Amino acid sequence: MIRRIAVLGAILIALIIPHTAAAAPIGPTVSGSFDRLSYAPNQAFRFTVVIRSTAPIQDAGVSFVVLSKSRGGKTLFEKTWDGLQLPAGVTRLEAAGRLAAIGARDGVFPAVVRLRAGEVVKRVRADLVVVDRRRHGEMLVGLVWNVNALPTTSRKGVYLSRANAGLVRGGRNPGYLAMHVGKLARYPRTRASFNIMPKLLHELLGVASGYRLKENGRIVSVRSDSPEAGDAETFLARMVELMRAGRVEAIPAPYAYPALGELTARGWGQDVRLQIGQGQDVVERALGAASTPGIFSPDLKLPLPAAKLMRRAGGEHSIVAPVEGLDPFRSYGVSVGNGRSMRVALADLEGERIITSGPRGRVPRDLVAHLARARLARGKRPAAAVIVVPAGGTRRPDGTLVDSVYRVLAGTPWVRTVTVDEAVTATYRETARLRLPAVAVRGDTKFYYRRVDDARRWLAVYKKMARPDNTMARRLENNLLVAESLLWTQDGPGLRARGMQFAGDVTQTVASELARISMPTSQTITLPAQSGKIPVTAVNGTRYRLQTELHLSGEQVDFPDGRVLRMELRPRDNYLTVPVVVRTGGPARVNVKLVGGGVTLARSVVHVQTTYFDRMMLLAGVIVALIALLIVVYRKAGAGSGR
Repeated sequence: MIRRIAVLGAILIALIIPHTAAAAPIGPTVSGSFDRLSYAPNQAFRFTVVIRSTAPIQDAGVSFVVLSKSRGGKTLFEKTWDGLQLPAGVTRLEAAGRLAAIGARDGVFPAVVRLRAGEVVKRVRADLVVVDRRRHGEMLVGLVWNVNALPTTSRKGVYLSRANAGLVRGGRNPGYLAMHVGKLARYPRTRASFNIMPKLLHELLGVASGYRLKENGRIVSVRSDSPEAGDAETFLARMVELMRAGRVEAIPAPYAYPALGELTARGWGQDVRLQIGQGQDVVERALGAASTPGIFSPDLKLPLPAAKLMRRAGGEHSIVAPVEGLDPFRSYGVSVGNGRSMRVALADLEGERIITSGPRGRVPRDLVAHLARARLARGKRPAAAVIVVPAGGTRRPDGTLVDSVYRVLAGTPWVRTVTVDEAVTATYRETARLRLPAVAVRGDTKFYYRRVDDARRWLAVYKKMARPDNTMARRLENNLLVAESLLWTQDGPGLRARGMQFAGDVTQTVASELARISMPTSQTITLPAQSGKIPVTAVNGTRYRLQTELHLSGEQVDFPDGRVLRMELRPRDNYLTVPVVVRTGGPARVNVKLVGGGVTLARSVVHVQTTYFDRMMLLAGVIVALIALLIVVYRKAGAGSGR
């Protein structure tokens, strides 16, 4: 039995552990590229084939073919190398020709390299891009770097990490945003647009002016003269400088990057207005007045109600996902009512895919080939590719990739980079109209937005009571906007729980504040007459002045100043005298409700008595006694005279 187990174990080990001697040798690899990413029709081309092998190759064959654009793929150019004796290492072969001689006038022509080494056959493809700029004009490219990030501040405004501050880190290893500014500065004729989430800009403003950071379980102060603050200030200043030079366009987004379709479908138009307004305000504070008239729509979905609100806020254009049947390289008008319209550009998703998900080494040539196809398919009509590149996704663009994108766009003669505002203006025609598609609400977010709705209703109550200088109301409103961010509803561990903490803070804080307001349960007041004033007492245990109302009711009681009286609650004790008229000789009951934001905060009962009734009863008793006395005297007087 033991022997059998040992034999089986040896067999398993032999099957599992690979033998070095049996490993297949690594075969040769082949690649190739043209000496330019694109050509004019009158130019010559050169193609270099690169073969790499770890061992010598005998009797190898290589072919290079350029095919026509036609369906049959007619051969325009061919070069072959037969009987090659290739040494180990790298071998380079070159093929050259003139485009006019092979009839490659305008187009993206497929080129194929084929390597035969014994029984091994390998192929690689490249694109020969030929564009006559004089015949077709320029291809406009509006490159939009879409930068959003999860908030790093707590519900009380304390920074919980340095992550977002690190985005603007300077020095030899710059942060993501600082890197972008540095790379763009190297290409003076290149323009770009940035949608930096306003909540992120808000945090960067805080970093620049000094902030409180929770680190290792304790809160420390990061001064305004710290290196972090200096980096944030430098980044913001460089952005302003580039914007003033016309190199950069800053496109505001709604403050916390909400899904506008989710908000409008629930009838939360007021929240959309707040998000848009706050986003514009933050961009204005951080980057000055040179921001674009456009407004960025998170997730590239723009419901018509949100488009109307954007237009009312001064937004003239936005970007949406492609719409089936429409040319994605032009802009369209959207009617928003009252004879007004808003311009909308369609995002170039293929350009985004190439930059964020395509083979990294082929990004420059694949991007040029894609833009060439778009340009050539439209003749001389204006065309613009609006490419929105997210900071996350499959691949976050690093410095090398960003530099290669800027370099290829700056170095392609028939490509001109523009801002989104310029792209929309250049490709817009009044007759080109777009009906915005309906935006579906995600079914898996119902519970999340139910909690947000609870916070909305509590905040609405508190805001009706708060004065304009109430800092608590402003903090809670900010937390509500943050809770509405679509970033929390993405896939990720604990993201929704973190978002709901902001909503929960609003609900709990308002409930706690309102619980600090009270009135005596009951009190008894004696008036000297049937009309007079009764005192009403309320205690405000919060730190803020609050606007409330007294709602009065009672049988056999009139209220000359009305049944609803305004009452401003100052912190601590508050008193108000209420005129009343009691229409009964006996005790009367006055019911008092303290109402704020449409919610009853406290109740009290005032029992009212009057001394007028007691005096009248005493007088009546005296009069009765006097009458009785007079009757007695009169009778006695009559009896005496009868005798």
